[in-house]
Amino acid sequence: MSLIKKIYRNLSRKKDVFTGFRRYDLPLLMSYSRSGTNLVSYIISTISSKAVPDGFTKNPKGKGYIIDRAHNGSLRANQYSKLILLLRNYKDCIVRHHGLDHIHKYPSLKRFLIDKKQNQPPVWYASNIMEFHKFTGDKIILYYEDLMTNPEDSILKLSSFLDLEIDVAKEFIKDIDKHYLTSVNRYIEKGHESFTNKLNQAIGVHESKLETHEKIAFDLFFEDICGTEVYNQYLIRYRDENS
Repeated sequence: MSLIKKIYRNLSRKKDVFTGFRRYDLPLLMSYSRSGTNLVSYIISTISSKAVPDGFTKNPKGKGYIIDRAHNGSLRANQYSKLILLLRNYKDCIVRHHGLDHIHKYPSLKRFLIDKKQNQPPVWYASNIMEFHKFTGDKIILYYEDLMTNPEDSILKLSSFLDLEIDVAKEFIKDIDKHYLTSVNRYIEKGHESFTNKLNQAIGVHESKLETHEKIAFDLFFEDICGTEVYNQYLIRYRDENS
């Protein structure tokens, strides 16, 4: 094999959990980190009995995958024919991902929010929404909180969108608590920390660490960057009552 072919092969095998694995023939799952991506991937993989890229292991040639996935999917979303946008309260997932110690190193919360040089800048959260909003192909939106509190509706909606066997999905739902624990344990085995062992425990747990003025700053930032119309359509449920 020539050197050029070897280089190309190695490049094509490179993991790219941030912007996707370039499987444009598959639906793209877009989500900011700590939004429940691994749980949704587990659900899809288990019901379909097919592989899902998880950011840790992947078939180098991408064979057998049922979806692609990315945390900054906005960069390539328009090259896909179908999109799944997974959203979690931005105050929960961003605080969970970056940690309060990191956030409080900045002179102000706004300075943290606008910093595009850090690992997964908060603006990615908004960029995914904006790209999803203008996307004209087939698309669905899933909310982490709905998946936690009413998993049946979210799982059936997802299964229908991906043309999965509904009967298999219903059997999965019957054992949802068991499946959730299995997903959490796999997440921990990959070196992550989990804050919950039950479906609805993680709702608001990280947002609660913020002061009221910080919650308001989060709300104002995302309303400003997304625009009021888009914010009200996708994110109004997360607005603090004091904002």
